[in-house]
Amino acid sequence: MSAEQTGKSDSHPREWLVDGHAEPTADQRRIAQALEPARWSGDTTDLLDRLGEARVPPSHRRSLRLSRYPWRTGLLAAAIVLAGLAVWLAVRPSQPSAWTFASGDSWRVGQWVESASNGQVRATSSIGRVTLGPGSRARMVQASRQEHRIELAEGSMEAFILAPPRLFFVDTPSATAVDMGCAYRLEVDARGAGMLHVTAGWVELQAEPTASRVPSGASCRIEADRRLGIPVFDDASTPLRDAVSRLEEGDLSGLSVVLGSARPRDSLTLWHLLARTQGPDRERVLERLAELAPPPDGADREQVLALEQRALEAWWLVVRRSW
Repeated sequence: MSAEQTGKSDSHPREWLVDGHAEPTADQRRIAQALEPARWSGDTTDLLDRLGEARVPPSHRRSLRLSRYPWRTGLLAAAIVLAGLAVWLAVRPSQPSAWTFASGDSWRVGQWVESASNGQVRATSSIGRVTLGPGSRARMVQASRQEHRIELAEGSMEAFILAPPRLFFVDTPSATAVDMGCAYRLEVDARGAGMLHVTAGWVELQAEPTASRVPSGASCRIEADRRLGIPVFDDASTPLRDAVSRLEEGDLSGLSVVLGSARPRDSLTLWHLLARTQGPDRERVLERLAELAPPPDGADREQVLALEQRALEAWWLVVRRSW
């Protein structure tokens, strides 16, 4: 029996969210109707500016850390997901989203753009905005309902994105930045070496066969030989940051410093070190990480040492609560 005969849609729920021509489910229709009164009727760029300028006063940031109350963290995560869905429904276009420069000209697929040595280039679309820093060179690779992809060959780019995870990508000569709903700055030189700094949400850096997950307030180096650095929070101690730099260069003498100076918040760095160490060194990382963020039942010691993905992902969920 066909979908037309049953009155049901064969499309995946995400297809309607991203593709305005796909048929929504009954539940999606009800959500859209409920959110209709909150639909943004102004200019999308103004909406992005308002959201991008929102800041939490430093004096209040500590009070917002809910890791000591896991059930509140769960509620907060659910609220963020619903808020993101509401914003996306409010600004989601019915046609493929074009990128437009301040001049009003479109950034066409396949078109290279270069910024002056003392200037910037900004482009916006319904999913967000990007700003090329001075002396940057970038190309629009794809702009569709299913995927937005930019190639940053050299220079710097700031991105502020309001879209479902894994819809916006930035390719560099050595890695790909996968947007998970965030704001970030990406820098890369002609050799492919660079730096990612995340200011909101988080980004996944990919360079097969490795990946680095970089949350808000953290940075990660990109090496010219397609090696990814180890994510580190920007407020980590200087000794820990220096030791991580040595580890990234292959000098394991920095491992003891990292393990000895790591805070619970630095479990981000230790979780990534599991896959970047071997043998006794990996065991040392595991033991210290277990002290800072005790593993859940689904992360058996032997499974973690074998880098089984299911065990690592289970521990990742615990690690995130320690920030």
